[in-house]
Amino acid sequence: MVPVSLSASTLKDDNDEIFRHGFYLPGYHGAKRAEEALQDARSELESKVALRTEELNIELANRMLAEEEIRNSERRYRGIV
Repeated sequence: MVPVSLSASTLKDDNDEIFRHGFYLPGYHGAKRAEEALQDARSELESKVALRTEELNIELANRMLAEEEIRNSERRYRGIV
């Protein structure tokens, strides 16, 4: 099996009468290039998602540390008061 796409068009004259139908059937190489471009885009997107996930994990860890510091500070304050 070979993936292909078909494009069709109709040409009309000045009286809006159809006088020609045109069909275009690109070869296998066009479909292969499209598939490769799609794979490249997918790889790029996966890289961006992985990077953003790492950034979010760092932000989450920082937030958890800050919250722990706040709890410790509140404990010290309550112990003093």
